[in-house]
Amino acid sequence: MTSLEIFKTAAVAVVILSILIPWILAAVRGWQANRRRFPMYPLVELPGVSILIPAWNERTILGRCIGSVKGLTYTHFECIIIAGGADNTFQFAQELTANDPRFRVIPQRPGGKNKALNDGYRISTGNILVLLDADCEVEPGWLGALIAPLTYSASAACGNYHPNPITSISIQFVMNKISSYFLRGSTTLHGGAIALRRSVIDQLGGNFPETVWVGTDWDLNARLERLKVQKVFVPGARHRTPYPYTWPQFIRNEIRWRRALFFATLRTWRPDIKESISSVMVLVPYLIGALLVILPLIILLLFPVRPELSATLAWGLALYLVWASGRRLSQVIEVSAYTRDWRWLKWFWVPPATLLVSLFCCVAALISLRRISPHFQGYRPRASSR
Repeated sequence: MTSLEIFKTAAVAVVILSILIPWILAAVRGWQANRRRFPMYPLVELPGVSILIPAWNERTILGRCIGSVKGLTYTHFECIIIAGGADNTFQFAQELTANDPRFRVIPQRPGGKNKALNDGYRISTGNILVLLDADCEVEPGWLGALIAPLTYSASAACGNYHPNPITSISIQFVMNKISSYFLRGSTTLHGGAIALRRSVIDQLGGNFPETVWVGTDWDLNARLERLKVQKVFVPGARHRTPYPYTWPQFIRNEIRWRRALFFATLRTWRPDIKESISSVMVLVPYLIGALLVILPLIILLLFPVRPELSATLAWGLALYLVWASGRRLSQVIEVSAYTRDWRWLKWFWVPPATLLVSLFCCVAALISLRRISPHFQGYRPRASSR
C-alpha cells in the first residue's frame, strides 16, 4: 500500500468518525434539550406599545398584516404604518385603517427600512417599541406575549416565526429555528417581530442608523450585544411569515441575505479579538463557496497535464462534500430527538442540499454586491387580501 493510499484510508476513517460522532451528540443534545422549559412572564402591567410597520410596495401583503393586528387581544397599543412605493401602498393602508383610532398612516420616504422606522419612532408614544414587518400575520395573543418579558428585566425580545406555507424548502427555516432557539437557547433578534424598550433606543443614540440599508435586524442585534442588555426569545409570541418555499425563491432570498450579511459583518467589525474571530467565522462560508467554484476549474485544467494530481484533488473535493453533508445531517437528528418525532428524518436531504446551495449563493452574492438596494423583499403573493 502506497503512502497516498494510506493517507486516503486514514482520511476516510477520520471523515466517518467526524460524521458519526456529531450524529450521536445531536441525538443526545436534542433529547436533553426537551426537558428545558422557557421562563414564563405573566403580564402584570399594561405598558403603552407603539407598533411600527414599514411598508414599501407592500400592497399585496399588507392587508393580512393589518387584519391580524386588528385582532390582537392586547389593546394598549398604537400602530404606526410608514407606507410608500409605486403600488399606492400609502393609500391602501389609509383605506384599511380608516375610522380605527389605533392606527396612523404616514408616508414613507425612499431610503430604506431604518429611515422609515425613524419617522415612525419620532411620533410614537409607547414605552415599548415593536418593529413588525409588513409580511407578518400575528396571532391574537402575540403582542401580550412578546412584550411581557420587557415588563420584567429584559430589554429586547423577538417572537416565534412560522413559515407559511410549509414545503420541503421552507421546512429548513423551521429546523433552523428549533436548532438555534429551542436547542441552543439563542436570543439573537431576527427580523419580522422585535420588541424594544424605548430606553434602549435612547442608549443606541436615539435612532436607527439610516446608513444601514441591509441587514437591519442583524445590525440591531450586534449593537445590543455590545450594550450587553438582556434579550429573550418568546415561543408564545407566534406569527406567520412567507419564507421562501421553492428553490428559485430560496436562491434569490439567500443571495440577497448573503449580500446583506457580508456588508453587515464588515460594518460591525471591531478590533477586539473575540469579535474579530466571530466576524471571520461569519465570512468563512464565502471562502468555502469560492473554493467550491474555483477547485473544479483547477481540476479540469490540470487533468491534461497532471491527471494523477487532478484525480487526487477531485477525490479530496468529493470527500469534503461527503463530510460537510454528513455533518449537516445532524440537524435533522437533533430536531427529531427534541420533538420526539422521528418523521423529521424524511427531510434528511434538506439541510445538506440547502447548505451546498447556500455556499454557491455566497459566491453569487460577492459578485453582485453592487445590486444592494435600500428596498428589497423576499417572496410576496400576487393577490391582495384584506
